[in-house]
Amino acid sequence: MKSKRLFLLGIPETHIERAITRAHKLGMEVIVGDTPSSLEKYQHLLREADERVAVDYTNYDELFSVTQRIHQGKKLDAIFTFKEAGLYHVSKLQHEFKMCGNPPEVVSSCLDKYKTRQILKNAGLKSPGFALCKSVEEVYEFWGRHNHPVILKPNNQQGSIGVIKINSTEEIEGSFNECLKHSKDDGAILAEEFIDGKEISIEAAVYRNELELFGVTEKFLFPGTFVESGHMSPYKEENHRLYHRFIQNVIRILGITFGPLHIEAFHTKDDLVIGEVHTRYGGDNIVTITELAMDCDMHTPIFSQLADVPYTVKSHTSKSTSAIRFLNPSPGTVHSVEVVEDLHDLEGLVDFNIDCRAGDIIHPIKSSYDRVGWVLAKGSTRYETNYTLDQALEKIKMITK
Repeated sequence: MKSKRLFLLGIPETHIERAITRAHKLGMEVIVGDTPSSLEKYQHLLREADERVAVDYTNYDELFSVTQRIHQGKKLDAIFTFKEAGLYHVSKLQHEFKMCGNPPEVVSSCLDKYKTRQILKNAGLKSPGFALCKSVEEVYEFWGRHNHPVILKPNNQQGSIGVIKINSTEEIEGSFNECLKHSKDDGAILAEEFIDGKEISIEAAVYRNELELFGVTEKFLFPGTFVESGHMSPYKEENHRLYHRFIQNVIRILGITFGPLHIEAFHTKDDLVIGEVHTRYGGDNIVTITELAMDCDMHTPIFSQLADVPYTVKSHTSKSTSAIRFLNPSPGTVHSVEVVEDLHDLEGLVDFNIDCRAGDIIHPIKSSYDRVGWVLAKGSTRYETNYTLDQALEKIKMITK
């Protein structure tokens, strides 16, 4: 019998089915809320949901009204989201309804890249030089004071939208104007020193005041961009204690007290340098590849605390290597897409997705949203996993003109 009610806002399509199943195992009734279009698009993933509710969770007034109606009909015990666009509004609801969650001001700080950088640097955490620039003149000033190259990025976007690397002063004005097109921050963009290092993401959670580090993922980029071409887990397990101490400092400084963490960092020749901090798990199927590689469960600790149900997080170590790689067809109009029949039988292939068809236009990759598909594999070694990914990509024939 389901004794607790969870209002889950937003559909993380790559792991929503596992999330619902795991919440059910804890005795939770799961009500999924999202826009009508998303509920329709992902209805095949929501078959086990107890209820579906149409709501724009990015509109706080609408979200509050819908939540209050549900709560008055039958008491809600928890409200939660895995989606970046819903984090702040959901934290406000958690506070308003006196439910478990991070304080809204903490979530707000993590959503503001500039504020996050300020707080962490002032606390002594290794960070690149940075500034919030409201004019091209301020970018020129930043260039003159800091090491080159320089990165420009919108202060509150995700998916590498509008992120540009500047290598010379001649590129500054055009890059500033282009980046500004994608900014939601009243005409301000974030300038940062370029970090020359290996980029990783750390997936973790704060569970009943303890840090649970699930896994570390290595990132790969499409040439000449900041868009991920793939991810592989695990990465350098021998550094587990270093990562654990690093994240403990981050959550202490920022005041994060609950829930998922997706923290980007860079291994440089001298140190581990902080990138961005998110109070959610990573996208790009990172939850899936982390769970496959580390034999772990990243949902149940979150839901058990929300439901106030006892749960012991089992120790997790690498059982295999898991990775995702994104398709990279030539830009142009899609003439045909063919999947070789035996792709489905490829040993080690876990899943794949192709999000385009004949007639669609393939754009040059400038953000995560320009990618049109992926293949995901698991193997006993990095070599075996990469071999499977190579084989899978060869079996997907996409012709553009």
